[in-house]
Amino acid sequence: MASIRRRLPAEQVMWLVLGIGLYRDRSIQDVGDKLDLAMPDSQGRPVVATSALAQARERLVAEPLRYLFLSSAEAWSRQEAHDDFHGLKLLSVDGTVFDTPDSAENGEAFGFIESRKGHISAFPSVRLTALMSLRTHLVWEAAFGPCTQEEINYARELVSAAPAYSLTLFDRCYFSAELLLCWQQSQPQSHWLTPVKRKMRYEVIERFSEYDCLVEMPISPQARQQYPHLPATWQARMVSYANPTGGNHRFSHFPDRPSALFGR
Repeated sequence: MASIRRRLPAEQVMWLVLGIGLYRDRSIQDVGDKLDLAMPDSQGRPVVATSALAQARERLVAEPLRYLFLSSAEAWSRQEAHDDFHGLKLLSVDGTVFDTPDSAENGEAFGFIESRKGHISAFPSVRLTALMSLRTHLVWEAAFGPCTQEEINYARELVSAAPAYSLTLFDRCYFSAELLLCWQQSQPQSHWLTPVKRKMRYEVIERFSEYDCLVEMPISPQARQQYPHLPATWQARMVSYANPTGGNHRFSHFPDRPSALFGR
């Protein structure tokens, strides 16, 4: 009689979890069979108890997978082509939302998305914000959690992942003095670039050309109350370019030295 294995080695469990993520339309037993995860018995036959697969998945905590993710991202980022912009790595921060299985546990942990018209999503949803390479879309770091939280809250968890000598692009939804000041101060030459909001209040401090100036913006009392370390104002290097389709598109960049300029 073949011996039925009740436990899987840790390395096999890691492959199992990765396989489940890649083959989401297959059962956990089918994934285990396709990946030949079962260790062979005394007669060379790969046999594993069906219950062992689910139990192994439950035993595996997040830290080993997080270590694998960060180690792989670090190794792959070094292999990327050195196609930098003026010596800076080009990165971007963006977010997404994806559905999870409809269960009471997921509903309690992640919540549901409610539209402006009051419609509730059919499935619990996870909100994720990632720091990625602008050219290859290789993910360097990610933060995720309940969909009831805004993307900018997860972006704050990525500040420590900002590499030195980099230029990171942000959407307008991430426009926050607290986030972007922390971002540029996290590492040497950690720059960022974001579109300017139309209603942004600012005063031109110095003009370098028709399309390039240094501006100063006030920080709201609400933001300073929430983050007491913030100053009353902060400065920005604002640049603009002529849009061939008409009008101007403006971007602002807040480097640690006003003499640095990156933009389009």
